[in-house]
Amino acid sequence: MLYLTFPPFPTFLEGGVVSGMVECLGPLPEQWKGLYTHPGGLDSWYDQSQSPDPENDLAAKIAYFRPDADLVKRQHVLSIM
Repeated sequence: MLYLTFPPFPTFLEGGVVSGMVECLGPLPEQWKGLYTHPGGLDSWYDQSQSPDPENDLAAKIAYFRPDADLVKRQHVLSIM
């Protein structure tokens, strides 16, 4: 959030911010299933047939909100997130 000046993942989805992360980045590793015990955890987070939603592409958000950053910096931020 500090780098982009806004929360990068949608939080209004069923399952909260983790669902937003899955929507932007793709499914969580299948071996993680069952480790997150917070109410609202969804089995769909681990469905390996899912792809990130192109409408919520994180690389495009970084480029749009940080046009001042060069490509290498944007790639570093994306790899960290």
